[in-house]
Amino acid sequence: MSISVISQDTPWLEIPALMLPAIGETALMVGIVMLFVVSFGGIVGVVLFNTSARGLFPTAAYIGC
Repeated sequence: MSISVISQDTPWLEIPALMLPAIGETALMVGIVMLFVVSFGGIVGVVLFNTSARGLFPTAAYIGC
């Protein structure tokens, strides 16, 4: 008995038509997540930098260092 990796039921001629919408949906999901990551990450980064010793509003813990 030989083991077949590729199923005989695979609709090979329909693969491009199935892949294009999937790629678009994946790009949309990644884009939405990237908006959240850049927005919240940017805000957190600005707050962390501005409260560091070199920032605009250094906290009391950093002033004595």
